[in-house]
Amino acid sequence: MDVVGEEDELGEVMRCVKKASENVVKVENNGNKIGLGDDALVVLTKFISNYSQLILAKDCEAFARHANKVIITPRDILLVTRRSSNVSLQLNAYLETKSKQNDRNSIAKHKSVYHQKSDSD
Repeated sequence: MDVVGEEDELGEVMRCVKKASENVVKVENNGNKIGLGDDALVVLTKFISNYSQLILAKDCEAFARHANKVIITPRDILLVTRRSSNVSLQLNAYLETKSKQNDRNSIAKHKSVYHQKSDSD
């Protein structure tokens, strides 16, 4: 993946983290009228992102090393987060969405190649 693609992916992850943070606040707020200010949401999002990078990444690395792996897969990440049901649910939903998008892209690409072959015949 090129740098631009990585930046897009990182931006998407940060949007997901922000949305998850907002959802947690709504659930924990439990109908109270106390909200979360934009600045606080930014801080919470950065905290979760940093936590993920520092703690979860180290745990994933330890899991991979224990299994003699050189590449960390989404399944490895799910294993690390299995103790936190909310995180696991969010990751599973994200992975399902990405999988469906990849399937649609693959089908569209296949149709495009098929039509190009048909046109040249």
